[in-house]
Order: sequence, then structure tokens, then C-alpha cells
Amino acid sequence: MSEPILINGDTADITFKLFTDEHHTQVLDGPVTSTSRFYGAFSASFLTGKAPLPGKNVAIYEFPVTIVVDDNAGGDIMEGTGADAVKAGTWKIENNKIIYTFDENWLASNPTDIHVATNFSFHLANTGSGSGGGASIEFPGAGSIVITTKDGDLTGTKSGTFSQGADGVAKVDWTVKLNVESYATNVKFTDTLGANFDFVDGSFTLDGKKLDPQPTIDGQTATLDTLGNLS
Repeated sequence: MSEPILINGDTADITFKLFTDEHHTQVLDGPVTSTSRFYGAFSASFLTGKAPLPGKNVAIYEFPVTIVVDDNAGGDIMEGTGADAVKAGTWKIENNKIIYTFDENWLASNPTDIHVATNFSFHLANTGSGSGGGASIEFPGAGSIVITTKDGDLTGTKSGTFSQGADGVAKVDWTVKLNVESYATNVKFTDTLGANFDFVDGSFTLDGKKLDPQPTIDGQTATLDTLGNLS
């Protein structure tokens, strides 16, 4: 079996378009979260003398290692549309590669102007890169793109529920909800009560489970250094 044709700038004219949505309506432009899934449209037109031919009917495009492309069982390569469409071969995505296997009989009758186009989905190989980080992606034969990330943006809301026991002691159960943009590292939490409140020892819970260890309490301020990483 002959060596497959490597699709790159020496063998084909290659174009890429990248999007943030599956339907390709939102162009990938500007900062994104590093854990997001992205979508791409790949196309290649083989150069004269570099196209697949009988006896050399497999062509492969290798994606850069800075992204992880989802495997795809693929399907048929079709020439034409509708009732006039003819099967020209098959394609699949596997191990970060697009693999095209052309039908040799089709190649014998179509030796020139061979073009392929494939949609794919992917994510960055380096997740959790933080705000201001990102990745430089070098697509063989199609140039490079720098994707910047905006990880780590953290917002929160705080609300309280008042109750009073039979002994007349008033209590407020405070709930703090944290929302992280994508991936935040080494998260620390500090909460301060007004002078007319006191923390109840051992009362801190996370998602309904008692925290161990409990936050450090200094007067009206509680500090928790154990939330770790959030996604």
C-alpha cells in the first residue's frame, strides 16, 4: 500500500473558517473560555499533479496538537448534488486527522479538480489557561490563528432567610451562589457580616454538605481557602 498523500500547502489550497456555534453563524472572534467547544469548516483543492489517483487514493490532513478534534465516523464523499450525486469515496476523523479514501474507479475518470470539504468540532488542548492566556493554532497550509481566553471571571450573589426559634433567638441563613465563567484556579472565599450578626460555629456547608475544614473566623469575617479549582 502506498503512502497517503499529506494535505498541506505543498499539495493543496487550504482554507479554514472557525465558529463558536454548531450551525456556523457566529465567527470565532475575540476572547473565549478555554473549555468551550468550537466548530470549523475545512476545505482543500488539490494542486495539479498532487491529487489522489489510482494506487494512491488516500489523503490525510493532520490537525495541530494545540487542539483536540472530536472523532467522527464520517460518511461518503459525494460529487455533485441531488439525484445526480455520485459517491467518490469515504471520509472520517480519527486521532486528530481527517482521512479521505477515494474510490479508485472514480479517480480514474476524475483525475483533476479534486476538492474536499469537511466540518469538524474541537476544543483547546490546554484548558484552564486563565484570563489573558490562550493558544496559537498553526493550521498546516492555512496559516495561524491566536485564540485568547477569558477564564476565571467569577460572580456571586448573596441572600438571607430570617427565622426565629421558640426561645426568641433570631437567625438568618445566608446563601452565597458563585458562578464561574469557565475555569477558575485557587478560589478563595471571604464573607463579612454586619456588627449586629455573629457567625454560628460549624454552620458552613457547600452544596448542602458540611465543610471540613470550616472557614477561619476573625470577628465578623470568615475566610475559606479550600474551594480549590472551579469549573
